[in-house]
Amino acid sequence: MKIQLSIYIALFLSTAIYAQSESGVVINGVKWATCNIDDTRSFAASPESQGKLFQWSRETAWTAESGEVGKAWQTFPDDQKEWTLNNPFPAGWRAPNAKEWERLLDKSKVKAEWTKQNGVDGMKFIDIDSGNSIFLPAVGERDALKGTFKNGGTVGNYWGYTKVNNTVYGLTFNAKKFQGKRFPDLDTGYSLRCVHEDESPYLASEKAKPMNREIKPGITLRDALGRAAEESIIDLNKQAKEQDAREAEQRRIAEEAERAKAERLAEAERRKAENLQKAEAARVEMERIEKLAKEKLAANGATVNIKGINWATKNLGKIGTFVAKQEDSGNYYAWGSNKYSYNNVEVNAFEAAKGMVWQAANSPCPTGYRVPTFEEMKTLNTAEKKAFTLNGVKGTLFIDNGNYLFIPNGLYWSATGMNSADTFSHYMNVSGATVHIPEKVNDVSANYQRRYTMNVRCVR
Repeated sequence: MKIQLSIYIALFLSTAIYAQSESGVVINGVKWATCNIDDTRSFAASPESQGKLFQWSRETAWTAESGEVGKAWQTFPDDQKEWTLNNPFPAGWRAPNAKEWERLLDKSKVKAEWTKQNGVDGMKFIDIDSGNSIFLPAVGERDALKGTFKNGGTVGNYWGYTKVNNTVYGLTFNAKKFQGKRFPDLDTGYSLRCVHEDESPYLASEKAKPMNREIKPGITLRDALGRAAEESIIDLNKQAKEQDAREAEQRRIAEEAERAKAERLAEAERRKAENLQKAEAARVEMERIEKLAKEKLAANGATVNIKGINWATKNLGKIGTFVAKQEDSGNYYAWGSNKYSYNNVEVNAFEAAKGMVWQAANSPCPTGYRVPTFEEMKTLNTAEKKAFTLNGVKGTLFIDNGNYLFIPNGLYWSATGMNSADTFSHYMNVSGATVHIPEKVNDVSANYQRRYTMNVRCVR
């Protein structure tokens, strides 16, 4: 008897492992849990607690908050008409079937109201006769496609027990209405509120009947009871192993997600460090180039050879003279003229020069120098170019075979006319690392006609 008593005690304790503290409350003849399902086979801490979200016929619990989901999302279990396999329900509880939802939604027996309970929005259902009530929080949901969490605090969706034509009848509500609904997307993550199997009148399927064992001759009642207890313990051990396996799989998924997260963070840190190194290398290189360029520019004479053309190192100032510094802008000239020097002032149309070539007799350049042709200007674009600032003045640095030439940003005339109408002439627009040299009349703004003025950079 002592052995049998030990077996029964072990059986009782094994069953107690899965027991829940939820006592439930009866509303219109159905005994409802007062809290949502939280982690698999456990209830949330209070009626206002969100609990977890579940895909139908799957026992993986997902949090009701923003964040990534793991590989378990949209993994399909065995097809079943009733949520019996892969279920997250505590012992003795299950999801409500359609008839049980309908009893809760019976307005003649149950009053429903949108309310805020302990700061949480949701729907309260009150038994009109007894005054018993349950509160269902508006938890929100995870969408079927990616498991993204949404509608927290504004919508409540609760699964049912039975699948008909690939839909499951459940409850949906918001601040304006509540109703029963057939949910077609079984991959969506919804809340779970259970009913008690033994104290609800509408069971989805026939409950398992007590096992009737025939006591054969020669087998005592004591032997039969001992074998029954032994079989029950074996069954409980099997259930415990299955539960351990499920929990181990959940831990594996969580660890894999955590490992993936750590790898992403490490990769982000690596890229950040790499970008910082590149930025530092670029800064050091820029400082080196600036130092070298300033040294080269400071050593420049009157001219610098860039791509076979000897360019003056300074802009033209007054007629026949260069400015004092390489970064100085200098004076402005109308095309083809050596008589007018303006501060970018328009020249009257009758004063603009004619012809397709800037006549040497009208050249404003010093003796031995001349205005560059259009073709000579184009060679500058074949040299290495960098945006550069010299003593606070922005411009372009041209580099060729160790020679350095700085030209301040601005517009510069060539000695070549552009059209026989004597309206336009070729020029270049220097702006940082870009030098624009229009080829055709339709590339030229009307503001750059011969009657306007530009800088001049001479060649020798």
